[in-house]
Amino acid sequence: MLTRPTFSSAVFEEGTDTAVLLYTTAYEDETQRIVAVKFNEVADKFRQMKIDSVKFFAYDINTQSKAPRIENSEVPTIFFMPAFKKTPPYLRFLGNPRVSEIGAFIKKHASIKFDMTIDLAQMEQIQEAQLKQAIEQKQQKDQMKMIEDELRRRGEL
Repeated sequence: MLTRPTFSSAVFEEGTDTAVLLYTTAYEDETQRIVAVKFNEVADKFRQMKIDSVKFFAYDINTQSKAPRIENSEVPTIFFMPAFKKTPPYLRFLGNPRVSEIGAFIKKHASIKFDMTIDLAQMEQIQEAQLKQAIEQKQQKDQMKMIEDELRRRGEL
């Protein structure tokens, strides 16, 4: 867990590319939940690809107060601090909260270059297709159940 006393030494460590998610536990909101899930997925994928040059941290501005050295504490926000540029203005991710876009942002700005062995965009397309298929199957199943219920009600089944 990243705390205010450990924030600067962890996030601003020279020689380490660092991604940090600012969030709050003061309230729940769908956007914050989605960004956090996608941020964690990116961190998981980087671990799977054995990309150790990028460190991922999450920081709760509610329990830890404002993040040191970061003026903007709007949440949810993902900041990226390249390994050899730890001075303001800090890079802020402004894209869609998609694993592929967050991963591409980190890859583009990382001081320590790396290869991605997983195609994050393709992975997302597959996941989205599987989700769409599951939703369609559930809708078909629900429609069949409604038809069966109506036939039973009429005494035709």
